[in-house]
Amino acid sequence: MRIGVIGRGEGLDRRLNLLAKAGIEMQAIAVNAPEQINGLSLLFVAGLDEQQSAVLAATARAAGVLVNVEDMPDLCDFHVPAQLRRGDLVFAISTSGRSPGLARILRERLETLFGPEWDGILEEVASARRNWRSQGLPPDEVSRRTRAMLGPSDFSAPAASAERASEIAGSARTGRSRGKIKSRSERDAADEAK
Repeated sequence: MRIGVIGRGEGLDRRLNLLAKAGIEMQAIAVNAPEQINGLSLLFVAGLDEQQSAVLAATARAAGVLVNVEDMPDLCDFHVPAQLRRGDLVFAISTSGRSPGLARILRERLETLFGPEWDGILEEVASARRNWRSQGLPPDEVSRRTRAMLGPSDFSAPAASAERASEIAGSARTGRSRGKIKSRSERDAADEAK
């Protein structure tokens, strides 16, 4: 499958970054060379005005190429959700093209809730899961232990701290939970009580 990207500025940079993070090889197409669209399977258009985008979308469709035009749902054959990646932990937010700005705002909020430490948290939880499954524990017990390992979730506060990630890591390494890992609000309340 050949995938092309055409555009300018920040919009183009966002699409290139999105595809690169997903491990997708793509062909950059010059705005003034629409003949390069022939032979593609998918085309991403970003950072261009509506008139240029409409011409490129029509050219692509005439060549049998599916098109996604950033922030112009009426010109799209498919929609790309806003994404947040923390290693193998991936959040995708879609409004089915109805409000890309809302999807972006929600993704930005998730970025504050799930910081870079969640890549490490995922690794520790995955390691514990492998250990529990190798012991022959049934899925419902693995799920119960995972919940106990993570503790209560308070996702109204910013991302889990490095301390919380460290607690989760320690719990996974020992195979024992030292009690539920406290949410940020629980830790803050305990600190205030001291």
